[in-house]
Amino acid sequence: MLTQTKIKRVNLTFDSGLEFIWQLEDSYEQKETNNFLSLVSLDFKKNFIKFREQIEEGILNKEAIELYIYFLSIKKNSDEGMRFYEVYWIKRSKEHRKDFWQREHGRATIVLKARDNNENPRFLLFDIEGSNPFE
Repeated sequence: MLTQTKIKRVNLTFDSGLEFIWQLEDSYEQKETNNFLSLVSLDFKKNFIKFREQIEEGILNKEAIELYIYFLSIKKNSDEGMRFYEVYWIKRSKEHRKDFWQREHGRATIVLKARDNNENPRFLLFDIEGSNPFE
């Protein structure tokens, strides 16, 4: 028996962090490894080098990637310049020389770190808690 869970959406207002996550999503789908990694903080919480290797290997093994990220909530920690975006994601990917698409989904918190503290901060990816959409 299948059950469906209703996800409560929080009213989100557009901000530069949402735009940043869309850039991550686009770079990942387009398999632009260098552009994607330029958006990741060198002090990435779970080890930048390991994360880079996972991204490069994952992208190289895929012929095509489709990623959809749905925003659920945003929390801000202004003192530390951090923003926490709770998301639900769905990904379809096709490996080279395979005739089928693989589907995955999960829930994660994408943590962004502000590079500067002005009203329009620029962000870098600092951490991903939960199920990583970029693996």
